[in-house]
Amino acid sequence: MPGRTFKSAREALRVGVLDLHAGDAQSSLQALTYAAEGGETLAQWKLGSIYAAGEVVPRNDVLAYKYFEQLVDNYDEDETDRRSLPAIANAFVQIGVYCLNGIAGSSIKADPERAVEMFEIAATRFGDADAEYHLARMFIDGEGGLEKDKLRAAKWLGLAAEKGHHGAQALLGHMLFRGDGVPRQAARGLMWLSIASI
Repeated sequence: MPGRTFKSAREALRVGVLDLHAGDAQSSLQALTYAAEGGETLAQWKLGSIYAAGEVVPRNDVLAYKYFEQLVDNYDEDETDRRSLPAIANAFVQIGVYCLNGIAGSSIKADPERAVEMFEIAATRFGDADAEYHLARMFIDGEGGLEKDKLRAAKWLGLAAEKGHHGAQALLGHMLFRGDGVPRQAARGLMWLSIASI
C-alpha cells in the first residue's frame, strides 16, 4: 500500500498489530516501521521479534538486532512507560543472546562480556527469567569474564525456576539431584525435574 499515511505513530502501531493478526504481513511491516521510526517502543520490539523469528518475513538477525538495540539504547528508567517494560526486558535478553555468538556475515561479532552486561540488566532491573537462566549458564561455563561458579548459577536458576522457566527448572533439578557444584538435595532436585517435565 504505497502512500499509506497515519495520523500518529501510535495509530500506526495499532494498525500494524491488527494487520499482522489479519495475516497481512506487508501492510503490517509498513505500519510497524512507521510506528518504530516514530519512537513507538512496542513497534520496535515487534519488528525485532518478527525479523528474529523469520515467520512472516525471511529471518534477518541484523535487522532484529537493530530494532532491539534501539530499545536498549533508548531505555530510560524514569521515562519509560511501564507497559513497555516486558518488551524492553526482552530486548536486553535478545541483544545478550546475539552478543554470545555474534551474527555470521555481519559486523556484529561475539562479545560475551556485553552479553553478561545485558543479561545482568534484564535480570536485576526487570527480573526476567530468560536473563536469569542465561546468566546461570554463563556462570556454569565461566563465560564473558565470569569465573565458573555453580553456586551463583544455582541462585539464578532458582529465581528463574520459581517464575516457571522450564530450562532453569530442569537444570537446577539436575544440579541438586546430583550435587553438581551445589550441596546434594535429591528430593528437591526431583521436585524441580518433575515440575520441568509438566
